[in-house]
Amino acid sequence: EQEGVLTGTLTLDGKEFIIDLPCLRDHSYGRRVWDYMNNHLWLATVDNECMFNFSMVSYPSMTILEVGHLREKDNPIEYLTKASYDRNEIVKGEIVNEINMVAQINKKRKINIKAKLLRSIPYVFEDGAYTLIEGIADYELDGIKCRGILEIGFNRDTSRFMNGKKISKIRE
Repeated sequence: EQEGVLTGTLTLDGKEFIIDLPCLRDHSYGRRVWDYMNNHLWLATVDNECMFNFSMVSYPSMTILEVGHLREKDNPIEYLTKASYDRNEIVKGEIVNEINMVAQINKKRKINIKAKLLRSIPYVFEDGAYTLIEGIADYELDGIKCRGILEIGFNRDTSRFMNGKKISKIRE
């Protein structure tokens, strides 16, 4: 995912507003076959001090892929090497109201992440084959408060979640 700054001027009812906001762009491009995914989770937040991104996706060809990174002000990007969270919460076929994670960064540092859902909107793709729920959440990253995305998605065929494997059997 790409972070940046959105700058410009917004004119609304003849009044001009200067915009200067940290932002995040999902870099997906082209047609996506949503029914190919089993389920997914995306946590992302960005502000002037830091940016955190975590993605988990399950495909028929790969039970679980987890990736992420952290960028703190004036520091280079650091990569997530392990994520500890309750995976049982993300295979219920509904959005989670709160998620807590301990993210290990570059194998040497751990940060606590807490996301609390504020509101969400469901999107249904391919005649109901896949449901994506896009949410906005309040975040706390080791005491830094910010706002971001909490997105979760599910295949209609619930037996496909994590390729039908028991969560406790999936190695970190």
